Amino acid sequence: RDVDAAINFVKSKGFKKIGLLAQSFGGGPIVLSAERNQDSVKALALWASNIDYEATLNADLPWPKKYFGPEAMKKLEPQGFVEVGSRKFRLGKKFFEESKTVTPYKILKNLKIPALFVHGKKDEYISYTLALKYSKAIGAKCIIVENGGHGDDEFLKEAIKPTLEFFQKNLK
Repeated sequence: RDVDAAINFVKSKGFKKIGLLAQSFGGGPIVLSAERNQDSVKALALWASNIDYEATLNADLPWPKKYFGPEAMKKLEPQGFVEVGSRKFRLGKKFFEESKTVTPYKILKNLKIPALFVHGKKDEYISYTLALKYSKAIGAKCIIVENGGHGDDEFLKEAIKPTLEFFQKNLK
């Protein structure tokens, strides 16, 4: 709903071609919103984005293992939530239920909107192999930043310029 509200605000200012950029768990919401707003969303950039919740939550990477692995899940039932990250962001049971049924990657396959994937090969949160898999599935360009992590400086150094070029090309 937040993404839809932002799109409606931009449209109210007279913009007719809108590009969306998201990183990490923001990838899913922009794909879902793009589906509802195909009249105006003309380009999607997915930076280290999670569009396959189940695969990410079950990944054998340090971050998902710590926050979504068996030890963390033991806390879900008695507490009703899992605390994630250094800020102790709470994810409740509903999040985990929806992660099994909300599938942005399936929606992305049906969109006729150009997409760009950029992902760090050293990402410890979301596997870069998902970017390779889903970009290939829709025929989108995928840039793998060899020494990039999950939005770190090395990632940003390699992601910004091609993303700007992608938007300039697709939002003419």
